[in-house]
Amino acid sequence: MPDKLTIEPRTMQLADLHLRLQQAQVQDADQMYFAQRLVYQGYCPWSRQAFVRELKREDSLYVNVWSQTQLVGFIGAHFAGREAHITNLAVIPTVQERGIGSCLLKLIIARARDYQIRRVSLEVRVDNESAQRLYRKFGFQPNYVRRNYYDDIKVDGLDMVLKLL
Repeated sequence: MPDKLTIEPRTMQLADLHLRLQQAQVQDADQMYFAQRLVYQGYCPWSRQAFVRELKREDSLYVNVWSQTQLVGFIGAHFAGREAHITNLAVIPTVQERGIGSCLLKLIIARARDYQIRRVSLEVRVDNESAQRLYRKFGFQPNYVRRNYYDDIKVDGLDMVLKLL
């Protein structure tokens, strides 16, 4: 794995959206926090400071998706040894179901393959069936249930794994 995890900025067209993908920076933490609030209808699993900490980690890669000046989605993952763990994937409600989440997952999985990662894991709320469908579409399989993983809202988390090698 390289010393610094990076991606090159790129543009793309999805449906009627002209999008710009680029590596997230610390100065994006406020907008990432706001996007999270939209996705979770006001609930905020991560604080602004949690985003700042994540964006400063050398073993993490966060990618933002912008439509003009609005952050419409992001994904983050930690890369350690032969494993990657997706920490966050969010697409704001007004642009969901247009392929942004799939695009972000493809990007992280491709980067994991580049780094010869053997498995990619993530946790998803047991009641988030649409996200689970997306992850299964990419080959993620349920591994086990983490009781009260989302402790503040008393919801279980489903650990899912994608084996790459």
